[in-house]
Amino acid sequence: MGLIEKRFWKGIIVIICFALGLSIAGCSNQSTIKSFGPQQAAGQGDVVNDHGQVYNIDKLEGFLDSADHGIVSKLRMIDYTTEGDPVIHVLAYNGQTIDFSTDNSQDKFAEPIKAITH
Repeated sequence: MGLIEKRFWKGIIVIICFALGLSIAGCSNQSTIKSFGPQQAAGQGDVVNDHGQVYNIDKLEGFLDSADHGIVSKLRMIDYTTEGDPVIHVLAYNGQTIDFSTDNSQDKFAEPIKAITH
């Protein structure tokens, strides 16, 4: 995958994850996310969007590089709602495809229902 293609896919992934972030989200260790805030999530290596302040965006580039080289990898991204609830996104590359899952179960105001989707 060339540099232009990487930038294109990086842009698409960022748009999907952060534009839709407050309405849907990912899975993996969700029960512990609520107990700490954006700074702590960023400290654990998650890509975090805290009302436009984005931390660890370089982790997304690393995920794309790994996928480009056929390396199985996983990336967790967390959006925080105005109320401080986490909405979690997970990208998982299995060597052939990228699975995108979302979890908004910790968002008190999730509509229409709280769910984990794949």
